[in-house]
Amino acid sequence: MNRYFDYLNEACGILDDQNNKYPGATGRHFFVVGLSSTTLFDFYIDLEKKSVKKKYFFLNSYELILAKTFIKFKKFSNYKNIYLKIKKINFEKIKKIKLFIYIFYIVKDFFFNFYVSKNKKKVDYLFLWDKYKYIDLFQSVFSKKKNSFLLLDNNNFHPENFIKKTIKISAWDKQYLGFDNLFDYNYAILKKTLLFYKPKNVIFVEGDSPIHSILSKVCNDLKIRSICFQWGSSVWKKPKYGFRNLTCDIFLAHGKFFFDQIKSYNKKNLIKLVGNPLLNNPKRHYKKKIAIFLLQPFSSMRGDFKKTSKLFFQFMHSIISSNKDWKFIIRPHPNQDCLSDINKFNNFLNCEIINPKNIRLKDSLTGCSIAFSVSSSALTDGLNYEVIPFSFNPTTILDTYQPDLNKLKIGYATKNLADAIYEANKLLIDNNKINYYAKNIIKLKNSFNYHTGKKSVKKIFKYI
Repeated sequence: MNRYFDYLNEACGILDDQNNKYPGATGRHFFVVGLSSTTLFDFYIDLEKKSVKKKYFFLNSYELILAKTFIKFKKFSNYKNIYLKIKKINFEKIKKIKLFIYIFYIVKDFFFNFYVSKNKKKVDYLFLWDKYKYIDLFQSVFSKKKNSFLLLDNNNFHPENFIKKTIKISAWDKQYLGFDNLFDYNYAILKKTLLFYKPKNVIFVEGDSPIHSILSKVCNDLKIRSICFQWGSSVWKKPKYGFRNLTCDIFLAHGKFFFDQIKSYNKKNLIKLVGNPLLNNPKRHYKKKIAIFLLQPFSSMRGDFKKTSKLFFQFMHSIISSNKDWKFIIRPHPNQDCLSDINKFNNFLNCEIINPKNIRLKDSLTGCSIAFSVSSSALTDGLNYEVIPFSFNPTTILDTYQPDLNKLKIGYATKNLADAIYEANKLLIDNNKINYYAKNIIKLKNSFNYHTGKKSVKKIFKYI
């Protein structure tokens, strides 16, 4: 099952060769519909039934046949057995509570259509938001524009300051609504919500997930303007499939590097340069012997996350224990897991674990010389502060999507534990190499962020 993401990327590569309009555009279609399925077997069943809305993803029947042929090669018998067993168990449980579920959704539908409609207001901006990043940027919109609203993607995000401007999408189960696949389900729910509130603009961040692709398709069908912000940033050899053939009306990019990276994979005039409003223009200062570990919630990463977390913590332990003259900061992810493994580093005198909710990322990066991570957009954000990125990504992302730090000579990236330990220790004792990487970063720095801070905010608001 952990190979599912790899299979999808391999399939996308095959489909890329058949597409002449935008390189990788068909791969994105396949990638989005594939991620809309729970398992590889679900994807195969959807394609066999032709229940997926092909017109949104496949450009012609030949591409669909090619996709189905590839999936057949990867359809192992254990997928079918596991799928049928789970389905049977779930069905037995569902039968016992089916009547209650029907009553629950009928009541919920009545509440949504009648009670909520009495309190409905005119909407100028509808935000699809499920994370804290960028939330402060739009405080002026939320506070000054009475007709703006915040639309939540899930229940994991709780913007307490904007509770009166929050709309929660009904979390209806597709089992009881008659949808054969997650694409149809999400399309129907988003369309119902947008038809109800009738916003003039829909704004979201990132753009490479299936829900974003579906949302922008709904906006296009309803003639609603859709605007997407670049969420994170990574120095890829080529853009991930999610950033090819973007379906929003406008994509607001951080800098020229990313503009050049994705422009040939998307339609003309889609991408606009605005910069990164979360960063500032830091003053030059002497770099001290301080390095930071930017952790990721390993369980949310695709692939063998247990192996990834085990190897990365081994790497951390080796580096911290071998370099007593350096101070190391450990910054957990706001949604961090493996907390017991992190707390073990409290025993090191040269190590400090910080709370990401109390200290902003840019404050954490300021003053650091090197940043270590599995794979994080924070590594690229650190370039604005001239922090050298070091990526040790043992298992979770294909080679195609490894940050191209080595080629650009601004840092180091590897998938091998022994190499990671050797190269990191060598870097920490070689001040000349640190200065060499820092000089290369300074040369590239302006291409990563067109503007920062207030200048970027001003540029952004020109487009929204």
